[in-house]
Amino acid sequence: MGDRPAGGAMADFLGGVPRHCHSCGTTLTAALVLGRRLFLAHVGDSRAYLLHDGLLEQLTTDHSYVQRLQETGQLSPLEAAAHPQRNVLYRAVGQ
Repeated sequence: MGDRPAGGAMADFLGGVPRHCHSCGTTLTAALVLGRRLFLAHVGDSRAYLLHDGLLEQLTTDHSYVQRLQETGQLSPLEAAAHPQRNVLYRAVGQ
């Protein structure tokens, strides 16, 4: 690729990606344990949980349209579970 501008390299990359995927992203949840400390990085609707004393505790909140509707009181958890747009993200890696 040499001294090509970044835009040219990106255009080459996107040339091999189906057009409907040009605005796609992915989700990510990563954990780093240093000693007794836990550091989390999170985007999208992948989740991190903590297992403690036999119980699972969700540590992250989805970055999804339906999660936002729940947070604002517009949907109940039961309604959210069956919502047709439950996988629509407002934050993802690559966007």
